[in-house]
Amino acid sequence: MDPEMTCVCGRPMQIVAVHQFAGLKGPKKLLVYSCGQSPIDDGGDHLQIREVPA
Repeated sequence: MDPEMTCVCGRPMQIVAVHQFAGLKGPKKLLVYSCGQSPIDDGGDHLQIREVPA
């Protein structure tokens, strides 16, 4: 579906959540990616969000 994404820490990321919503130009999906590392442990941003057409 998407090319494999790599986190800022170097780990591969996986889709952990998908949210569908009605955008101004039609339905959209927000894909939430995570590498599984907790941001609480090191203060890093281990999540990425991508908006795609539904």
